Amino acid sequence: MTQTIEHLNLETLNAFIDDELPTSEQEGVQQHLAGCHQCTLRVLSATQLKAATARAGHRFAPPADALARLTAQLHREPRKTARIYSIRP
Repeated sequence: MTQTIEHLNLETLNAFIDDELPTSEQEGVQQHLAGCHQCTLRVLSATQLKAATARAGHRFAPPADALARLTAQLHREPRKTARIYSIRP
């Protein structure tokens, strides 16, 4: 007879990674991860992705004056409306 393993949901995994779980839930997740290779890999992957995203955000942040110029330019330009084209057979 096979035993079904209930994996942690994405919301719980993200809250665990972001240290947003209450202590009692965090301990339960840690116990689950100790015995669940699949969830452990998901946590490691998500942690690496979040760290890489944070590093990229800091590395590619535009200078404040450039951002201000772009924002001003966007506010000066009229909004373009999307056109919907129909394709006739």
